[in-house]
Amino acid sequence: MNLDDFVQARKDVPTSKGNKIKPSADWVPGVEIKGGRGSITTNAIPKGNPNWNDWIDYWLGKGESKDFYVREDEPVNFRTWDGWGDNGIQKFYYFKANIYARKTNKYDDKELKRLISNAKKKKVDDRRKKSKNNKALVLCMSDWQVGKEGTEEMLDRFYKSLDNIDKHIKHLRKKYNDLDKLIIVGLGDLVESCSGHYAMQTFTTVLDERQQKTLARQMLLDVFNKFSKDFNEVLGLCALGNHGEKRIGTKAYTTFGDNKDGELFDEVAQVLKADPSKKHVKFTIPDQSLAYSVEVLPGTVLTIAHGHQAKRGTTPAQRVENWFNKMASKPSKGGFYATNILLVGHYHHFWTKESERLMLGATTLDSGSQWFEENGGEKSIPGITTLVVHSNKDLRKWSDIEIL
Repeated sequence: MNLDDFVQARKDVPTSKGNKIKPSADWVPGVEIKGGRGSITTNAIPKGNPNWNDWIDYWLGKGESKDFYVREDEPVNFRTWDGWGDNGIQKFYYFKANIYARKTNKYDDKELKRLISNAKKKKVDDRRKKSKNNKALVLCMSDWQVGKEGTEEMLDRFYKSLDNIDKHIKHLRKKYNDLDKLIIVGLGDLVESCSGHYAMQTFTTVLDERQQKTLARQMLLDVFNKFSKDFNEVLGLCALGNHGEKRIGTKAYTTFGDNKDGELFDEVAQVLKADPSKKHVKFTIPDQSLAYSVEVLPGTVLTIAHGHQAKRGTTPAQRVENWFNKMASKPSKGGFYATNILLVGHYHHFWTKESERLMLGATTLDSGSQWFEENGGEKSIPGITTLVVHSNKDLRKWSDIEIL
């Protein structure tokens, strides 16, 4: 359904008039769903058979009828009320049905199969040496939000940034002779999704969710393929963002791990695992964790999170620090105290706080974040944030922070 069709469909959905039509508490129009099933109730409409796909899209957002459905073999309940219509007092109907989330894949991803098939044809590279584990280059891929307005400009900026990173690596190699490990960090919100995250989101997306995922996956593969050949070891890390959540309305309806950012990294890992020339590429992809720590070099612990879980504070740095301290105080998250470097995204601009550890908010590549401008009154500078991390052989665990 294109934008014009969607707007017309909204106009065609009848709505109640006046305030005399009031359903009982268990018949409130809308959708309620938990654990993959729930109920959907129409507004007050003249007698007729409701088109449930239209109502799913109406309540949940454009295209959501691909993810949810009403079974044709189940009964539909209805109630009637007398209300004031165009022709005076008339009878209106509320229809209510069970709604289910589709459990199967939404489409047969032929492109993913093609990528895996092509990867298997590549030759083994046996010349690679074991990393000295002294220094690593970190590339932060954060908040691309592929699919929103400005995606074309974001893509141009992305490939220019990759060229700049290529030049930067050559510069760093003149400075460090032991920079032989690469860490590619996805900090979440790599796709935009189509609804449920802010007002008017449905009308500001230019790609559907399948298109978003396909494009973001290819972008990630381009990063790994372009730079992995220049390093002895490559590690891919993934944080789960809020735009990756599967939502109904404004709330996630499934687990933390059921996230599009995780799916993207899963698929990229599948492709690279099939490639004999990428045996030096490894991944750490969370199952359910929104934040986790990895010892990326001897004595150097990197913690990553998207950052949307940090709520208390007036600035991003305050919010993240308050959240981090709270998490580190929990026995189950005690490993956070060992963190040397904390990386987050979400806030659409660069910020740092340095003390005994580095806290860093990564930049995004978008064409300007209205969310950030409205909340902070500033414009975000686009680019890919990079830094060098050091092992316990160096007193300082980080250096060479750049936006490219």
